[in-house]
Amino acid sequence: PWYKHHHNVEEYFARIGAALQHGEEQRSILVIHPIESFWGIASQRGEQDHGDVWKMHDIRTLLLKANLDFDYGEEEMMSRHASVEGNLLRMAKASYKTVVIPELRTIRKTTLDLLQKFAQAGGNVFCYGAVPEYLDGEKSDLPKQVFASFKPVTYETLTENVSAVDRLISITDDADGKEV
Repeated sequence: PWYKHHHNVEEYFARIGAALQHGEEQRSILVIHPIESFWGIASQRGEQDHGDVWKMHDIRTLLLKANLDFDYGEEEMMSRHASVEGNLLRMAKASYKTVVIPELRTIRKTTLDLLQKFAQAGGNVFCYGAVPEYLDGEKSDLPKQVFASFKPVTYETLTENVSAVDRLISITDDADGKEV
């Protein structure tokens, strides 16, 4: 039988299995998913315009390439299950120290209030791209006022800023010390 000759592979999978069975996921970064903004854009411009989707892909790609694991937070679920406890944003069993807000067209009042409370409690809130012009789908200046208390980031500064406050694992190259 093959397993007699491949004990190293089998031992490797046994260790991974044990870690997965007894370990606990550790993700302390939440990225707000802009699904409601996407629906608003699709209904206004038609299904063929996907430019804003690529901005979301930028955030995903940047964070994952920097070894920064994250969860997506959907505003409807957050309105029912998220709360601020100390300087953490809690959602069901998960706890987050950092929230990244991608470019949104609209944001829910419940999300805005939650993020404002989180930032005031010492949580890290980074915003990427333009501030939402709409609150619950209606034109409003309130998002602009609240977002002024969040830290704006760009394509070039997103991972540097998030890494500075919320890095759980660092995998670096021995030669230059940069993340691989």
